[in-house]
Amino acid sequence: MKTLFSILALVLIGSAADAQDDAIDPASRSAAIAEIGTLIADNYFDAGLARQIATSLDALNQDADIETVTSGNMLAAILTDQLQQTDRHFEVRWRGAEQVAQTRAEWAAQEAQEAAAANEPADPDRWASLRRNNFAFGELSLLEANVGYLNLTGFAPLEPAEPTARAALAYLAHTDALIIDLRENGGGSPDMVQYLLSHFLPAGSEVLYNTFLPRAGEPVEMRTLPAHPAGHRPDVPLYILIGPETLSAAEALAYHLQAMQRATLVGETTAGGANPGDFFLASSGYSVFIPTATSRNPVTGTNWDGIGVTPDIAVPAGLALDQARLEIYRQIAATSEVPDQAFAADWQAGLLAAELDPWVPSERQLQAYAGQYGPRHVSVVDGELVYQREGQEAHTLLPLRENMFRFAETSEYRLEFAGAGSGRADTLILRLENGAMDASPRSP
Repeated sequence: MKTLFSILALVLIGSAADAQDDAIDPASRSAAIAEIGTLIADNYFDAGLARQIATSLDALNQDADIETVTSGNMLAAILTDQLQQTDRHFEVRWRGAEQVAQTRAEWAAQEAQEAAAANEPADPDRWASLRRNNFAFGELSLLEANVGYLNLTGFAPLEPAEPTARAALAYLAHTDALIIDLRENGGGSPDMVQYLLSHFLPAGSEVLYNTFLPRAGEPVEMRTLPAHPAGHRPDVPLYILIGPETLSAAEALAYHLQAMQRATLVGETTAGGANPGDFFLASSGYSVFIPTATSRNPVTGTNWDGIGVTPDIAVPAGLALDQARLEIYRQIAATSEVPDQAFAADWQAGLLAAELDPWVPSERQLQAYAGQYGPRHVSVVDGELVYQREGQEAHTLLPLRENMFRFAETSEYRLEFAGAGSGRADTLILRLENGAMDASPRSP
């Protein structure tokens, strides 16, 4: 566990500017730590561990270094850092006593209003901020070889977001494979997880995929929807992109699909936050997010809390999209019974493979390609291969793989050199993206 001194070093600079506006004295600091410890002891889903956490906070109050903490923001940062070593969902934020009191009053008024208007239509403006963000459905596109891509930045509540979610799935309904990008998704609503997960499983089934275990009350089982508004796609190849910023509900979707062997996860291990919860207010001026339940997958018997979700294909998160595309293109090229589709996928796979793992030919290899091939001339200029057809402009060639090159300015053409293994290529083959080809033997 980190020492208090090392934690202070991490937050001191970022909190110094705020300290002038949120100054706290030793008595209020001590009272805040004790109050937050009590909130955790009373509400954290694991009662035994909750008592241990509260005890560790009592010990923090006795640490001599705590005397250097003189602002609410500094204390919130220190408490968050310490608590997240136990559970990534913990978060403490400084609000100020007046703001906490005001928030309590607003919550009470909202509850009273909702109770009074239980039978009246909901106010559409309550979803305004989510609507402006398109309910977290970001980029939606069709990639080469009919591969769908969805960048999902959060999990909005299903009630307002369902039409948007259904429209997104409908747009991608005819793709041959699908990529869902969760690399910058911090989580959200479990019912959106259920909605998306169900779309990729067979119709007519109610599969148990998760059980929420609260501290008090009965377990809550989560099952897939037997009939999905956007239909079911149980067979479409599905790839999920994940990374260190993937958290909570986003991890849940990836984890449960992986456990069912329904999706391939590509990227880096996720943040490791599996326990849902709620915000609690401390009169001393803080809001505290406390996990009030934990998750249990029926296949693994556990969850991803503290360890994260592990990718099936481990690559840096920034390369996950290209790696997923490469895997999909290779799969389509190897399995498609439609020649044009297989050729197009193989073409794209070649381009991506060259970007992810470039082949660098030696000077000797380049010289093996140089020469005249009918009306086509190939030369080596400043360490690069240059192609020129009689009467036309010259084009620099970029290596794709051994004996294969492409034009620098377009990916529609490729040049393949046959016979280069002997030290001198004997044929230049021009291949087009539409499948056409033209071979030119080396001139005498």
